[in-house]
Amino acid sequence: MVLCLLVALSSDSKHSLKRVLKRNHGRGTAELNCDICEQMIQYVQQWLATGAAHDEIKKQIDAFCATLSWPINGLCQQYADQYLDQILKFLDSGITPEQVCIEIGLCTK
Repeated sequence: MVLCLLVALSSDSKHSLKRVLKRNHGRGTAELNCDICEQMIQYVQQWLATGAAHDEIKKQIDAFCATLSWPINGLCQQYADQYLDQILKFLDSGITPEQVCIEIGLCTK
């Protein structure tokens, strides 16, 4: 069951990130950072909804980032390494995904 969920989440998330890249083509880095943050949070929320522990979510995010193409795989891994603990803490406290990205500095209002 976990494998099926991982495949479904990975597939949906990859398509979401591809849409982010197309939407941000020619736009600034700030917009791309914000969109990637919001997509990562959606992915994390999906895993939280399954009852996955934070350690398991970290493993799944790492595995997900490794499946992405360069240079997005590096950005994904960098954001996971740098922000995942904060993202999990903020989401656990009930802060909205949009506000989480603002709090960690990847989005502006």
